[in-house]
Amino acid sequence: MLGLGFTGASSSTRTKVQMIKEKFPPTAVSDLKQGTLRRLVASNFQLRSLLWRKPLSLTINEHEILQQLFHHYPLLSELYSAIQYFRDIVTYNHAWKLNQWLDKYKNHEIKPLKNFCIRMKRDQESVYNALIHPYTNAVCEGNVNRLKMIKRQMYGRAHFDLLRIKILHS
Repeated sequence: MLGLGFTGASSSTRTKVQMIKEKFPPTAVSDLKQGTLRRLVASNFQLRSLLWRKPLSLTINEHEILQQLFHHYPLLSELYSAIQYFRDIVTYNHAWKLNQWLDKYKNHEIKPLKNFCIRMKRDQESVYNALIHPYTNAVCEGNVNRLKMIKRQMYGRAHFDLLRIKILHS
């Protein structure tokens, strides 16, 4: 740690490690000492992937990891249920279920979920319309993205006339 620039004393490190250990449930700490908790180490991307994917698309190993995570972190199980329900609302365009989902989780103890619901409530009409109507502005957004890319490529190379020609012929 000294090689990485840590300038504190070893006693402050011990104190901080002790504080972190106290936050873990006793079973997790004992499992960590025995080395069985190593399988539960996952990146943010892996955890998000496990939580978002349908249960039927998980492998047996991923399902076991998820069950172990639920065992050690009960709130994660609630979050998983909320995410799965929300994913089904969006996937199957069940706009009528959106309001009851928001009401159920807007006062939840998981702060990011609560904040998500509060922000979603602000734009509830837009979200509802996106779920019930088949219209999208994806084509327009794609063209804007293409024009911005061409503009970045042409920056500092020539005047407006050449940029205009390149845009019209692409």
